[in-house]
Amino acid sequence: SMPAYLKRGDTYRRRGELTAALRDLRAASALEPTAPRPVELLGDVNAGMGRYQRAIEDYRRFIGLDDRSPRVLYKLAHTYYRNAQVWKAIEPLREALTIDGRLGEAHYLLGLCLRETGHAQDAVASLRRALDLEPGMTVAREELVVLYDILKRERESIEQLEALATLEPGRPERLIRVALAYARQGRTETAIATLGRAAERYPDDSSVYTA
Repeated sequence: SMPAYLKRGDTYRRRGELTAALRDLRAASALEPTAPRPVELLGDVNAGMGRYQRAIEDYRRFIGLDDRSPRVLYKLAHTYYRNAQVWKAIEPLREALTIDGRLGEAHYLLGLCLRETGHAQDAVASLRRALDLEPGMTVAREELVVLYDILKRERESIEQLEALATLEPGRPERLIRVALAYARQGRTETAIATLGRAAERYPDDSSVYTA
């Protein structure tokens, strides 16, 4: 029974027993080769085991059965990225976003891929779209800071640093980064005022006074 192997394999996967999961999911896929769900889970298990090329093959096989799943297209792209095949991740990400343009994590990953392949301006657009969809995505803001610094867009870099400080009020290093960014621009008084805010908020943190 394919469903029995599938359910048991998925249970093993959720429990972290990946070798047992692989055995059952292979059995499920062998019993029903055209069923896409066992193939997707095989990809998940192989990716979880660090067997990225095997996972890529599984996800590509899934797409051969069902090419309208943005979830699996994203998984394929993410696995390419983890396997240091960044340039190959871009096409499945764009296909996923054509199907569902509201996948914030797909816009974020596309931004990373575009940055690493030398398309900084396009990367900025993708990361900003990710933030439009998920304003609390701090990793996207961090990447934008890096890109804005590369592109010498200092004002926008500071805007992102200020947003990070607002999103994570319990981390004094966020305000310190804002202050040091102002200092690099020669805006010393603004930097000192920002550090004053930090000192009021974190009176026992020595890194604020060092800055």
